[in-house]
Amino acid sequence: MLLTLSVVLATPPVHVVVSPGESGGVDPTRIVRASAVRALRSLPNRGQVRIDVRPDPDGAIPEIGVGGYTDLRGNVHISWDPRRVAVRKNLLAWIPLTVAHELDHSSRFRAGACVNTLGDVVVSEGMATGSRTRFSRAHSNRRGIMR
Repeated sequence: MLLTLSVVLATPPVHVVVSPGESGGVDPTRIVRASAVRALRSLPNRGQVRIDVRPDPDGAIPEIGVGGYTDLRGNVHISWDPRRVAVRKNLLAWIPLTVAHELDHSSRFRAGACVNTLGDVVVSEGMATGSRTRFSRAHSNRRGIMR
């Protein structure tokens, strides 16, 4: 009987790059990485995802101070507004939800989904928002972990 040993080198599913900026004492890298690990548990693994996080008021949704998008390669880009009065509160509340939402898009884009029409966009946003909502409910009692 011949025994063989296979060693698989696992690549972390998420590569997080955070640009420096005022974050109210919050560690954005830690929040993004923890949120991504939790969100990816419920999504199909489509290889490594790069998540770029940077202070950029123009990339943030004005009402909440955080925003994001997923490029066509499936990499996620998240921005926050460092000028907001409650930057710490906004990051703790919105980064996890934004990560979950954008990773849903990333998983679908990496699987070959196209978003060519307004209908495609509406469906894609609805599915990603549903994923974010499930993530929020499942982990609402864990917010203390991210502080």
